[in-house]
Amino acid sequence: MNQNGSEYWICVKCQTTATSYLDLSVIVCEDHTHLPDETDKEVLEMRQILKRKAIEGSSPIDRIVEEA
Repeated sequence: MNQNGSEYWICVKCQTTATSYLDLSVIVCEDHTHLPDETDKEVLEMRQILKRKAIEGSSPIDRIVEEA
């Protein structure tokens, strides 16, 4: 997060950029040059779930992964 509360985003596939602000506005500089990939979305969601469980829970990492 930047000093003004904005976040700068870069697509890992096509380098398209976007900036999101605290007032929930978003400025997108370019359009993506590829189609969305459902698998990438699922992987990201799983990573976020695992990260949250690791931060909030007391179980060892390997157990968290096994239970996922």
